[in-house]
Amino acid sequence: MRVVLPETPLYVRRRLALRRVRRLARPVDQTVAGVLRAVELALRGELEPDEKEWVRRIERIRRRLCDSREPVTLTDFGAVPADSAAERRAAQEDDAPSGVVVTQTVGERCRSSTSPLAALLLFRFVRELRPYRCLELGTNLGVSAAYQAAALRLNGGGELHTIEGAGSLAQLSRANLESLQLASVEVYEGRFTDVLPAVLARTEPLDYAFVDGHHDGPATVGYFARLHPSLRPGALVVFDDIAWSAGMAEAWTALEADRRVRASVNLGGMGVCVVGGDGERFRVDLPIPG
Repeated sequence: MRVVLPETPLYVRRRLALRRVRRLARPVDQTVAGVLRAVELALRGELEPDEKEWVRRIERIRRRLCDSREPVTLTDFGAVPADSAAERRAAQEDDAPSGVVVTQTVGERCRSSTSPLAALLLFRFVRELRPYRCLELGTNLGVSAAYQAAALRLNGGGELHTIEGAGSLAQLSRANLESLQLASVEVYEGRFTDVLPAVLARTEPLDYAFVDGHHDGPATVGYFARLHPSLRPGALVVFDDIAWSAGMAEAWTALEADRRVRASVNLGGMGVCVVGGDGERFRVDLPIPG
């Protein structure tokens, strides 16, 4: 007789993940230590009163957006999951040159935003590592940008530059960020390949980057190659959806092995890289349940 056990509740899996974080030996690398400290704080969910207020305000906007039935038309330059060999061979190495025009509701688009836990991880990375010049690829409706910009505000300074390919989404994200009075964020509109060179020329050296757009494996590796010359030694690069498709999983494997990456932390759906600088190489696998 086959016995089917009930699925482990999410809070139990997160508690187990927290125990794994605590069991890890404290690394010599201070940046990796900061990343692990941020993960622990995010899993614990403990917030100072001013942090809690920012999270409350941003999540209130998220709820409003998720409930919206307002239509939004956009040109999507991203990828679709490419799990077969044929699809991977057919995948573009760069943004699709013309994109695909789609119409969705704002609510549908919001539900593809960075999850509350992933957004809290980004918030904690910025709070713990205190970067100043920050870049985001893939603004969507501005939820993740709001979390990162709020962390910069609480840190006492910094700037976030975020790029969104769809003009309609860029406009909505600007409105959402303005409603939160987060003036430290600048939203750029256009394909990453078109906009990124000028943005990097304005912002380098970067302390931090979050790559969350065009989920294609070769393109993801290519974006790291483009960002690397503009990253200071010890900079943090966070990649979202590293398990989204076979191609993205292959991209993460390549990034972990890249000699320009001094340390990597695999959080399951999100991967964190520390670039350049001296010190021992680290590789940590710490899948965090969503």
